[in-house]
Amino acid sequence: MDSIDFTNTFTKEAGAFTVKKTVENDQYADKDTLYSFTATFKESTTSGEVSSFINDIKVAGATDVKVDGSAITFKLKKDQTATFTNVPAGVKVDVVEAQATNVKSTKIDITSNGGETMTKDNSRDSGEVLLGENANSIVYTNTYQDVTLTGVVTKIAPFVAMIAIAAGAAALYLVSRRRRDA
Repeated sequence: MDSIDFTNTFTKEAGAFTVKKTVENDQYADKDTLYSFTATFKESTTSGEVSSFINDIKVAGATDVKVDGSAITFKLKKDQTATFTNVPAGVKVDVVEAQATNVKSTKIDITSNGGETMTKDNSRDSGEVLLGENANSIVYTNTYQDVTLTGVVTKIAPFVAMIAIAAGAAALYLVSRRRRDA
């Protein structure tokens, strides 16, 4: 009698994987700005080829989500979080934020597998992050440039002050001349 072989494959899902967007010093920034991200998933020994799982990944909390090969592009507003589900444990992901305008600096706080933490300053690229069975998160913080006062206060006010001083001096001269002549 012929034998029948069965192969069972067990794949663990990574713990919660989130990408969060925060912004500092943004009092003059557009509150509806959408920040663009690309998460590129890498093949690993525990999950197989990216093409076998990339289309199963779900992304909640983000807009304009698109899958292209091994990458998922998405957009977030300030204080929004994208939550990725159905991601196999052991997968590596590289998340890159597109350049935003008027940003002085960017800081990335990475927590992988529920405890290992790392901070990257002045970078928009997280580098490869190994997604473990525990919580995994990447927080991007942009700090906007200080806004220099312009317009009326710095461009027109000095001229208005000079004209007012000249008018005051002329008025004082005319008043003192009339008193002297009278």
